[in-house]
Amino acid sequence: HMAEVPSGIDGDEIHNSARALEPGLTAGNMQPEQSVPAVIGRGLAFDGDDDVITIDAEFVGQLDSYSITFWVRYDGSADGSGDYFQRLNGDYFYPRCWRQAGGHVFCQYIVDDTVTALSSGVDQAVGERLHVAMVRDAEAATHRLYVDGELVGENDDPAGASLPDDGYPLELGRGELGTLPGVLDEVRVATAPLSAAWVRADYRSQLEPGVALASVGPVEPAPCPG
Repeated sequence: HMAEVPSGIDGDEIHNSARALEPGLTAGNMQPEQSVPAVIGRGLAFDGDDDVITIDAEFVGQLDSYSITFWVRYDGSADGSGDYFQRLNGDYFYPRCWRQAGGHVFCQYIVDDTVTALSSGVDQAVGERLHVAMVRDAEAATHRLYVDGELVGENDDPAGASLPDDGYPLELGRGELGTLPGVLDEVRVATAPLSAAWVRADYRSQLEPGVALASVGPVEPAPCPG
């Protein structure tokens, strides 16, 4: 959930709510004031210089299908860039997504040793908060990109194509093109391809948590059997 407050010392743990023994570890001397209000509770602001969260998760290098979803806000210059994540499946760079110089939301991945682009046609303005989801469905041989719950890009992959598995840890907020000057929140990885309906519901329920709640009336204890 990216809700932990960093201490300013490298190696602060950012909790993994699904696997307690796989926390993210901070680097870049992230300071307490970099814990900021975000979509749900608090998120973490990256300095655009050297901040990163590294996650050496069990799934790294093991994925055939995956989904990664997150909220991101870009706070740099209008003509600047910043990486959202890289090394999702353990390759030296890929899969990865970032804001290109000028604003375009852009992703890349490798299948069968070929680097492939997944383009959104969506620009991210300075200060704009977006929900981004990248989904790979191995059975359907597709990669899909969603922004704010809507499908904005889709690629057909070669049937039976495989992902690289070089064993590098997942990195949040940093990549080859530079550290993100902005905020990440609610970073979620699934080892399965989420459906379009799931991604849309994930976006809407996080944006407005109240839509996921229903009133069932007061609790009424059942009578004891006599």
